[in-house]
Amino acid sequence: KILDNIPTIFPDSGKLTPVISGFTWFQGWNDGSDLNKTAAYEQNLVHLIQDVREEWNSPRLPVSIAVSGFDGYTDYRPQ
Repeated sequence: KILDNIPTIFPDSGKLTPVISGFTWFQGWNDGSDLNKTAAYEQNLVHLIQDVREEWNSPRLPVSIAVSGFDGYTDYRPQ
């Protein structure tokens, strides 16, 4: 809804038309701490990207995926 209200939210923008030029996803470490989440992650990410591109009517929208590992994930479960 923000894009519909640009002149109200940013009155100095004049008649500029905003363009979404990309999408960034910041991945944390939580999905790596559960085997079920890890197994489903790739397909879930594919669906997320497809949904965002469809919602924004931009089938070739560039996507950047950043990983924030916080020094990585250590599995403390007994082997």
